[in-house]
Amino acid sequence: MQYAIFVERIFDDECFEKLKEFCANHIKGSFWQDMKTSYPPILHPENVRLFCLTPVNYELVVAEQGYTGSKEQLSKIMAKRYRELSWMGCQIDLHLHLGLRLENINQEKMMKEAMNWMKKNDFNPEFVTYGWYIHNSESRKVEKKFKTKFFNDKHCYSYHDYEYDSIYSPMMILQNIRGMLR
Repeated sequence: MQYAIFVERIFDDECFEKLKEFCANHIKGSFWQDMKTSYPPILHPENVRLFCLTPVNYELVVAEQGYTGSKEQLSKIMAKRYRELSWMGCQIDLHLHLGLRLENINQEKMMKEAMNWMKKNDFNPEFVTYGWYIHNSESRKVEKKFKTKFFNDKHCYSYHDYEYDSIYSPMMILQNIRGMLR
């Protein structure tokens, strides 16, 4: 099964530990599974993609997720923990919350800041997903400019990192089936 996980609460230690545990158990060819057969391990991260926020969404992380540190502190936490997940074999892609009213947002500016942060920290996202699934034709133009593609999670089991206690609950399963039928 393929998983698309929207990483929004990376700063939360419990949430991070649960995410690492999930990844260690679900990544084919992960370091943990290949350690006995090859070093360095051969990674095949296509079955777990992490769509990760960047500091461009700092205000959202504060308002929605309850983060209390500075933007610089969040940036350091994100970089360190995303590197650890990448080292485990996770594909690090971009999750970007643009806003609810796209006509009031400079999408190119937000994407540029997010992509610059990713590249500065040695991540090369291939795909992008948008918060609340809100995007438009301008989003496609911006993606093209920054050499990313919109990821349609229609064929993946998707959830947010903070939903780890309920990822296989009946409601989450129904939500994913509904998403696959879109």
